[in-house]
Amino acid sequence: MKYIKLIKEFSSENKFDKIVDILESECSEFLSLLKTNRISSLYRGFLTSGETFRNKMGYKGPGNQSNILDGVWKIEPIEKRKAKDTNWEISELIDSGLERKFGIPLRSRGVFATKNLSIASDYAGPDRLKNTYMFFPKNGFRYFWNPNIDDLFTELRDNFDWYEEYNNIEITDEVLSDVNCIVNGYQEGNINNVNLQEITFICDEYYLVDLEYFDKLESYILS
Repeated sequence: MKYIKLIKEFSSENKFDKIVDILESECSEFLSLLKTNRISSLYRGFLTSGETFRNKMGYKGPGNQSNILDGVWKIEPIEKRKAKDTNWEISELIDSGLERKFGIPLRSRGVFATKNLSIASDYAGPDRLKNTYMFFPKNGFRYFWNPNIDDLFTELRDNFDWYEEYNNIEITDEVLSDVNCIVNGYQEGNINNVNLQEITFICDEYYLVDLEYFDKLESYILS
């Protein structure tokens, strides 16, 4: 039993070393951002299997995600993500405004992450923590956020009367003015100022790492 325990511990350490090698090679810019700002991790809720989920969210198929190590997934973002909860017409208006401002339709091309584990787990389906991961975008990423918005769907639902007509929203001057205000609030960078706000990443690929590695990764990042 003693030798079996030693073998398991060696296997775990070897696996973690491989994870660090991958992140240092492909996500060094993000690791530097975390280290500089003393952030242990960002989180993302994500169902890593299930055709129903992939089809609902606009995935072309399972080819855009690969389980490269036990508990480590490499994901290619959806080319044109469909809004899961937000009214599609309002989402497209916001997306068009963000594209005019930043040159990128952030809502349909972005990947969302947060500093808050609990918030991320809200998007992870019934097995909340099982489907919540640490998030690492590959080098070359950009990120955006709005200081006034923790979650866009909640912001629209709770703060705009016209959004109560979810399935029949009339695009009035008031609606366009509110959408413009939302768009104007978005900014790029300054992750040190982010608290509970959702962060939108633009990246070619990203890694999701199981929370079982959190303690070791936190020690590595904050050391």
